[in-house]
Amino acid sequence: MAGPITFDVNAEAGKIEWFIKKESLCRLAGTVYEDKTLLKKHLTAAKREVFRLLHQLTAEEVKAILRKEEPETFKVEDDELDEELLHKLLHGVSN
Repeated sequence: MAGPITFDVNAEAGKIEWFIKKESLCRLAGTVYEDKTLLKKHLTAAKREVFRLLHQLTAEEVKAILRKEEPETFKVEDDELDEELLHKLLHGVSN
C-alpha cells in the first residue's frame, strides 16, 4: 500500500499490526510521525482501506501481499482481527 502506513497480519495472535515507514523510505512518514493528529488521520484512513481490501481478497491473495517484507518500518499499534478475516486467513475460506 502506498503512503507512510503499512500493515502485517499475525493470524496466530488474531491481530493486524500497523507500521509507519521510516523517513528514508517515505519522506511523508517523518512528518506524519511527528504530528500525532496527522498520524491518527493517516492511520484511520489506512485502516479503513486495508480492512476493506482484506475483506475483498481471497486468503491466497492476502498471503501474497504479506510475503513482501518491509524492514524499514516500525510498529505504531495493532488491532484485533474480526472473526471473518481471522477465519479466512487461518482456514482459507470465508464464513
